[in-house]
Amino acid sequence: MAPGMTPVPTPTATATLCPGDTDCDGILDTTDNCPTVYNPDQLNSDGGRRPAGLNIPYTTFVSNPSQDKMGDACDPDDDNDGLPDVLEFDDHCPFRLVGDSDGDTVLDGYEVATGFDPCNAASKPTWEGGSDSDADGLLDGIERLGYNTCVFSGDGYPGYTTCTDATDSDGDGCADWIEVHDLNGDRRVSGADLLILAKAVSGSLPSTDPVSFDIYDVNQDGRLAGSDLLQIAKNNCLVKPWGGCPVCPAE
Repeated sequence: MAPGMTPVPTPTATATLCPGDTDCDGILDTTDNCPTVYNPDQLNSDGGRRPAGLNIPYTTFVSNPSQDKMGDACDPDDDNDGLPDVLEFDDHCPFRLVGDSDGDTVLDGYEVATGFDPCNAASKPTWEGGSDSDADGLLDGIERLGYNTCVFSGDGYPGYTTCTDATDSDGDGCADWIEVHDLNGDRRVSGADLLILAKAVSGSLPSTDPVSFDIYDVNQDGRLAGSDLLQIAKNNCLVKPWGGCPVCPAE
């Protein structure tokens, strides 16, 4: 070595603290819903199925057309209502884990985006069905206001995904129209779903449970009526092509 030169240490490889688990939360990156954020509980409030309430006999959960795969620890919108968590709260309205905080059948994000108050049921956009841009049997208004699903391919409005296939907004292999109209949780739409809805509309099946009401009100216009029955009559596995829906463990 020449005089006056300082030796430079040779870098040595350091062992990864938790091989295959970047955030060291005990969940491998390949299955971790927040691979760079410590969340051993893997809580995902807007993933999986929707609670069906007490009045649906087949199951306690039904399909979710807009689930995402991000855990709450890294998800900027834990309830998929289109309103970021930074603008919502755990203890007062608008609520972080309630997509429709005032119960007026319009998602909080849509209300804010259109200049209405998500904490006041009297402040509500006029329901307009509009067109059916993706031709999936759900009018754009139903998708935007009530489900936060895509209305066209490439649609980035939902926030949890940019849709490559607008007819399957969350990319789970089950079409939006099936997930919306599946009232008994069997991952298809049939006469059984129509019968459940007919009982709800007629009042013979109690609809006092607000979660159940949200499930029965398939067109999300705030009421149970013949229009909901017509929605299922036009969208069921007898009249529309149906390739089946997977029942994934995560659901």
